[in-house]
Amino acid sequence: MKQAFQLSQWLCQSYLAGKFDVMYIVYTNFVSALSQQPGSLCMLPVSKVATATVSKREILYEPSAVAVFERIVPQYIAGLLYGAVTESFASEQAARRTAMESATDNADEMIEQLGLRYNQARQGAITQEITEIAAGAQAAQ
Repeated sequence: MKQAFQLSQWLCQSYLAGKFDVMYIVYTNFVSALSQQPGSLCMLPVSKVATATVSKREILYEPSAVAVFERIVPQYIAGLLYGAVTESFASEQAARRTAMESATDNADEMIEQLGLRYNQARQGAITQEITEIAAGAQAAQ
């Protein structure tokens, strides 16, 4: 969270300095353990939200509206960054888990098939040996 806040401070300062006009974050959205989707979110400029019917004269900001928003917007951006990072991390871990589960299932199936082939080969060798012993016993009589 600390790194997200530091990054949001720098991004807000860069935005105010005019280094860019708009900022999006692209991340992997965690839908479920089996499904992740790409997502994007416009972070700056902050979109307008529906305002209440309170007139602007009735709202009192302490110390000032600019100071409040200079403090709130970087925290909001930090929250968005942290949320996107955690969503992406959860998606990555889910994808890794799914891949490892699939690899384990494939390995188990391969071991089962190899075990069956080994047992068939061993059974064939035993049958061959018994046949040779029986043939040798008949020839000796």
